Amino acid sequence: MRRCLNCMSEYQEKFGDTCPCCGYAEGVTMNGEMCLRPGTILQGRYIVGTVKKTRDNDILYIGWDALFDRRVLIQEYFPRYCATRSAKPDLSIYDSKKDIFLKGLELFNIQSRELIRLYKERDIITYHSCFGENQTAYGVMDYREERTLRDLIEQEKLEEEQALALLRMAVQAMDKVHRIGVCHGMIDLDTFWVARDGSLILKDFGAWRYISGEPGVVNYGKAGPETDVYGLARLFCQMVTGKGIEDGDNLEMDLLREKVSLDKETVTALKHALSHETKSLYRFRDELGGRLDERAVDNFHQNRSKRRDAKDSLSVPQWLYLMAGIGLAGVAVAALLLFTGVIRPHIGSDSNQVEKNMVRVPNVVGREANEGEALLKNSGLEMSRDQMVYSKDVDPDIISYQEIKENTMVERGTEIVVWISKGEEKGVIPSVEGLQREEAEKLLKEAGFNSIRVAESKEEGVYNSVQGISEKQGENVALNKEIVLTVCVNQKEQTEDKPDQQDVPDLTGMERADAQKALESAGFLANWAEEASDKPRGTILKQEPAAGEKLGKGEYITIYVCTGPAKIYMKNVQLMSFEEARREIEGLGGQIGRVTEEYSDSIAPGKVISQSIKQDAELKKGDSIDLAVSKGKNPATQQQAEKKDKPKKTTQPAATQPAIKTPPTPTAPPETKEEISQTETEAETVKETRNEESSRASDGDKTTVIEIGGGTGETSGPSGEKNPGKAGAETVPAQTQGPSETPPAEETTFIPIDSANPNLENNDAQINTPPSQP
Repeated sequence: MRRCLNCMSEYQEKFGDTCPCCGYAEGVTMNGEMCLRPGTILQGRYIVGTVKKTRDNDILYIGWDALFDRRVLIQEYFPRYCATRSAKPDLSIYDSKKDIFLKGLELFNIQSRELIRLYKERDIITYHSCFGENQTAYGVMDYREERTLRDLIEQEKLEEEQALALLRMAVQAMDKVHRIGVCHGMIDLDTFWVARDGSLILKDFGAWRYISGEPGVVNYGKAGPETDVYGLARLFCQMVTGKGIEDGDNLEMDLLREKVSLDKETVTALKHALSHETKSLYRFRDELGGRLDERAVDNFHQNRSKRRDAKDSLSVPQWLYLMAGIGLAGVAVAALLLFTGVIRPHIGSDSNQVEKNMVRVPNVVGREANEGEALLKNSGLEMSRDQMVYSKDVDPDIISYQEIKENTMVERGTEIVVWISKGEEKGVIPSVEGLQREEAEKLLKEAGFNSIRVAESKEEGVYNSVQGISEKQGENVALNKEIVLTVCVNQKEQTEDKPDQQDVPDLTGMERADAQKALESAGFLANWAEEASDKPRGTILKQEPAAGEKLGKGEYITIYVCTGPAKIYMKNVQLMSFEEARREIEGLGGQIGRVTEEYSDSIAPGKVISQSIKQDAELKKGDSIDLAVSKGKNPATQQQAEKKDKPKKTTQPAATQPAIKTPPTPTAPPETKEEISQTETEAETVKETRNEESSRASDGDKTTVIEIGGGTGETSGPSGEKNPGKAGAETVPAQTQGPSETPPAEETTFIPIDSANPNLENNDAQINTPPSQP
């Protein structure tokens, strides 16, 4: 088999150098002088393919990850202003631009590393690894063949409400990126994929261009959140006008020229953003007000579905007119024959029956997953559980979406892809009492809460501090729930000369009651704040001002009291791949316990079927979570289904059939399955069933237990003997159907940036090359 370096598909040797899938001829396209040659291998595992996109500061290639057998997108840091490439893969860096090159390289590494943390976000491209090679750095991410926003607006003109819905999705994705300190830097119509369900996926990051790009071409060295806000505003204008509008002062004139009418609130927000006056996404969202609420997205998807259905119903193929004419002529001839008695009508039920191999898809949305699967099977269809998704309207474990709509006619055995609801997405309420309002709101937003309301209080306290919150600290609360902060607005007059200045006592390590007494004796007031910690509950963690500083009597000291360890709640990892589930669990502070493999008719191999600790259950650090992982459909069940579907053959009476001979040696297996009679097959099935009850592993339905992190790694073979393996390793019998072992976790390596020694050749020793070769 050969692999095409343009589409990464495998094909047979008989096709030679030309791929039968995409027509690419190997050796014809060499990617240009500045790019890596197709077939170049990075890190001993990534095969570089053809170029997909070139920009002033990077190159994007299609690639193949030989370790995990998947297509990937490989991004190479390559600022043309600072470096060049000749015949070798290594970059040649200009001496006068080396410092600029290294600063941009450092930002490339930092941002790629941070973006790996967002692997579970579905609206941001998934980064797998980042490493250094060839005097530069590379980021590896998902490869997808989706259309972009540019493709979308070229097909249909968007109204204001539609564009606002897309803008809201773009802002949501950008907000997640900004929270981890990453700036995109290159927002345009090509930086968003449009998924099949209409959602957006953010990609093509490139903030390093503002450091290592040519001065004058970009806003040299000054990239920040306002850069992305400007890009989003420009993106919105492109969606509604089809043209790029870059100047806020001329916005209204440009909209008038394009005959586009927008809401006044929207125009004001766009003007501020295009004039670089809006410095954050929060302000941009606030200026748009209710224009970016969730209903805009819901209406967008509903209207989009209606337009698509209407288009399908109204479009009439040209051949239909011809067939209509033929049909009318046929009706006239049939009427004449009926009138003359040449033919006679036959009324029966056969005319209303559909073909035997076609069935009508039932509606399974709103049903429990197992119930929906049973309903589809009764209709002659299969179900594929694709993913678990959050939904505020659908209860957990209920089907929230099916890919093929009800009443659609499909072939018997068709697989219906469904999504299962995880219920409302929840977050943990952070400790905010005693903090300043701005800091409290920031912590809540970082935890995922965006519906925050402030209630003013005139009780005594520190001005602008949070005196109370509507939800208890550490509780697991739905993210869309409104959080009410009670904020002190009782501002006392402050005198310039603060009388009775004295030293602030040291309260750290005390219990709360002891600290209260110490403050009262010193004449100070306490502003109590809470903070999670592993130290004993009620212990004073820190104070502001610090001990020894001067403070007037009657003034407040903010004291942070330990509330105990931070609460952790289990996430739903069902229908994730094992690697995704492992990262999710370890990110929460838990660990993988026992892993078993089971057959499943509706869950793809390698995906999690169930978890021992349920979603939203409180979790402690170090807790073990057992997982059941699918190894695909049961081969024995499939064979039985195939036999059942086969048409029965007409046979002669039993008396005239020749007897089937029994194999001469009772202990030896028969040469072929045809030599076993039906009675012997049934007896063998009963025997295997009994063996399964005693040994928990039969040939028809084998369950493999994988111990993670220790043990002897022993499993039972087909005849009961043990197969010893290495300690901590996964041991699976060769006869086991399904995946043989879970792939190891991906290693991410980074280039250390040493300002004292910028020679990148010294970084080679820092790279961990996986032993696996493609």
